[in-house]
Amino acid sequence: PLVQRFGAGAALVLLLLAGFVGHVLAALAHDARHVAVGASTAAFGAVGILAALRLVPGEAPTRAKRWTAPVAGVLLLVTLGAAPGADLTAHAFGFLAGAALGFGAGVAVRQRPRPLIQWTLGTLAAIAVVACWRLAWHA
Repeated sequence: PLVQRFGAGAALVLLLLAGFVGHVLAALAHDARHVAVGASTAAFGAVGILAALRLVPGEAPTRAKRWTAPVAGVLLLVTLGAAPGADLTAHAFGFLAGAALGFGAGVAVRQRPRPLIQWTLGTLAAIAVVACWRLAWHA
């Protein structure tokens, strides 16, 4: 649904931003000794984006109530994000960041960006991932 709504490049950027913002907020909430790494924050960001898109005015109506997707997203966060040893703070902030980004993008982007913009966004997302891995590898 994210790729259908925004296109592949824009969806990748949204997912990376949700993961990044979620990790930054979680780092601010924890003390300096806390170490966290993983893509699960971005995964919960994706859940937040999908849940928030159901609340955007003008989105395609369905038979289900508007609140079902956000409630289902919170239930996923509680059941999967709070497993023993999981970083619930990062998961929750990823979900919230994704919800904010998803709602904002849903309101601001009314039609899927053109292919050139998709390729540009996808390339920027790939560069960001490679740069982060390079920084981590050489740290």
